[in-house]
Amino acid sequence: MLYFLFWKLCVWGAQRQYGDGGCGGGRERLADLLLRQTSAAEKRRLRELFAKISPHDLLDDYHHLLAHLPLFETLDASGNSPSHFVSAADVSLSAPAERMSIPVSQRLLDVSSADAQTLAHLLSIRRLEPAQLLTEVMMSRGTV
Repeated sequence: MLYFLFWKLCVWGAQRQYGDGGCGGGRERLADLLLRQTSAAEKRRLRELFAKISPHDLLDDYHHLLAHLPLFETLDASGNSPSHFVSAADVSLSAPAERMSIPVSQRLLDVSSADAQTLAHLLSIRRLEPAQLLTEVMMSRGTV
């Protein structure tokens, strides 16, 4: 399944690059396929693969596609739910490097693994510092 998804990404990119109009809605179908028909281990392997992309080689179309694929895991209990896979387009902030035992009502990305950190940086996801978590996320929502 992993190789099939990678192949689909390559075909999608070729269609976008060469103007083949046959991929309308393709990004959404691909994201849905990735979310529903791959295991957590396969999603993590794809994240590892995409984390190896050079920022200089990442075209805008691919950046947009990667941002919409569910390759990131949420921080467990953030958003009052267990950890699950989401896209960077769905959740645009990542948790601080230092783990805090404070419940957070907003979903945050867990970028504790090296590949998740690299891909988050590639996609310009902002990583919160502990003070920012307290002031921007918790106090703005009336959690504290």
